[in-house]
Amino acid sequence: MLDFTFPLNSLRTLILTEAIVMRISRWSTYLSVFLAFFGISYAGVAAAYLGPGAGLGMIGSLIAILFVGLVIVLGLVIYPIKLLRKKRLARATKSQEKAK
Repeated sequence: MLDFTFPLNSLRTLILTEAIVMRISRWSTYLSVFLAFFGISYAGVAAAYLGPGAGLGMIGSLIAILFVGLVIVLGLVIYPIKLLRKKRLARATKSQEKAK
């Protein structure tokens, strides 16, 4: 007669082995993805002349970004002052109309 019972010790060993294999499999997947990304993104030495156009474009973009930042800061400072002046002017005209 055949005995189909599975010893507990063997089951424990099987579970531990499976957990180790899964952990190794996961890390090997991470390593494979990292190596593939590094291989794709690695750029060797470029033996080419780029010219001044790239630098001029970068300088133009930098000037535009600085100008936009300046406009934002001035807008945040000047707009509330403009609103306060409107309110004061409206109060002054109301008080002048009441005085008449």
